Amino acid sequence: MASNTTATMTGMLDALPETLQNRVLEHLREYIAKLADESNEKLQEKSAKMLQSQIERLQSYVEMAQTEIEMFKSQIDELQSHIRMCEIQIEQLEELQDELRWDASFDRTQEQLMAAARRAKQEIAEGKSEPMDLDRL
Repeated sequence: MASNTTATMTGMLDALPETLQNRVLEHLREYIAKLADESNEKLQEKSAKMLQSQIERLQSYVEMAQTEIEMFKSQIDELQSHIRMCEIQIEQLEELQDELRWDASFDRTQEQLMAAARRAKQEIAEGKSEPMDLDRL
């Protein structure tokens, strides 16, 4: 069908004087150029709208990511606080264990210490001991 239309148009143009043919061709070129410009404008508008839509979507993703990052930072701060509390509790437990070991050691040697103290008192009473020379230590 397009070839019939083209043939009809060509026949009509051939029937016209050359100056008129040139004017018709010039009008057709201007019309085609105008259509191309309008098409380009519409394409640019559509592209701009699509780009704007993509930018807005990306901005919302960035905002969601920023919100999640802030949530993670908050959770990290909270975890660090819990870790520090655990470290303090561990230190306190270690000190308590140390005290319990000392108490147990003292309890185990209590009788021996008392016996040594009695012997020392007895030796002092019997005159078997000498005053300590601090310079010899």
